[in-house]
Amino acid sequence: MEARPGEVDPFTQATMLEGDDRFQIRYDTPQHLLRATLRLQVASAIYRGQSSAAWELTTSLERALGHAPEGRDPKKVERGIQRRFIERAYDFLQQLPEPDDELGWLMLMQHYGAPTRLLDWSKSPFIALYFAYEDPNVSHDRALWGLRTTGMFADNLGRDENAWPRRDPFNLYPASILEGGQERVYYPMANYSWTRDENNALREMRRSHSYNPHLVVPSELSPRLAAQQAVFTYDAALNGGLPYRLRPDSFKVILPSAWRTRVMSSLRTMGVTPAALFPGLDGVGRAAALSASLPDELEDDMGY
Repeated sequence: MEARPGEVDPFTQATMLEGDDRFQIRYDTPQHLLRATLRLQVASAIYRGQSSAAWELTTSLERALGHAPEGRDPKKVERGIQRRFIERAYDFLQQLPEPDDELGWLMLMQHYGAPTRLLDWSKSPFIALYFAYEDPNVSHDRALWGLRTTGMFADNLGRDENAWPRRDPFNLYPASILEGGQERVYYPMANYSWTRDENNALREMRRSHSYNPHLVVPSELSPRLAAQQAVFTYDAALNGGLPYRLRPDSFKVILPSAWRTRVMSSLRTMGVTPAALFPGLDGVGRAAALSASLPDELEDDMGY
């Protein structure tokens, strides 16, 4: 993937496209796409599939604010959305986040379709491919976005080497840090509260208008989140997905809609099916809908 824009990389069989400020890739055939995706599976990255290559990586809150009447305060609109959801949630659900668990509420809102600052990703590029190609009523190009997660925690902390062990939930091992000029071994997971630290991180980012997206790994996985290998990013700045485009470790694969049948067939053989990604009756319903848009030879084997 070292080719210059416009050149063909023979190893990946990909053409590097001239983009505005992002690393864009277009593969020559669906076979080359699937082979390259297999290599991506082992990379330290997260992936998002979108049914339009023209869409930016904007959160549902940003899209909702785009429809708000001109002159309305975005922060006031956001607070109103959260207040209305929280008030009504008590009428329908018994197990709810604690009142001060902002991230817990955001993830619940995201699950039920309320606008939030969260953006859904998956640790699997094949699952992201499924969501990019799921909608049959699309004739234009789709997109697979990738974002390498290495360094994201350090970026959000201003690369403070003395702070990162307290914030990184993936850091399971002792770390040597300096405190008051004295070196000591720090055990990150001792007395660790994921909920407290993540909520503190989000509030700190929002106050500082942090430009970088923040990686959020759910501490408790529902069957659906687990099946989809879900992770999230949190946008503090709400600036139209610009930070993703400017990151040197992000890329975007252009996906022709004409490849949908071939790609969905290959994903089926890998077990990436509606029933696998949506455990329960929801997956059965999605499989039934998907079967109607595929050739007869695939219709009876779409993951019921």
